[in-house]
Amino acid sequence: MAGRRELCRCLINPHTLNSLRCGPNWRSTAPRLPSPSEPPAAERDQGPSQVEQALRDLQSALTEAADSAEDVIAEHPIPSVVAAVLLGFVVGWLAARV
Repeated sequence: MAGRRELCRCLINPHTLNSLRCGPNWRSTAPRLPSPSEPPAAERDQGPSQVEQALRDLQSALTEAADSAEDVIAEHPIPSVVAAVLLGFVVGWLAARV
């Protein structure tokens, strides 16, 4: 019965797997080898810089889009307001249907 309780505790709280002794073959003590799908350590270290570069690219694209939208609104203020009002009505109508 005690072994069953330990197994239940292992299943309920996976953080206790290291501290519980669930048997000799329960957990291997061999060092962890990288899987074939896992990138090498050098590529993993470049991950944040790639993410940061993607965020910078996204930020510059959004800034350009906002600037072009400001130019369009400045050139055509009345049609821009009409389009915004119509879009608000469509969004409200769709929200009411849900």
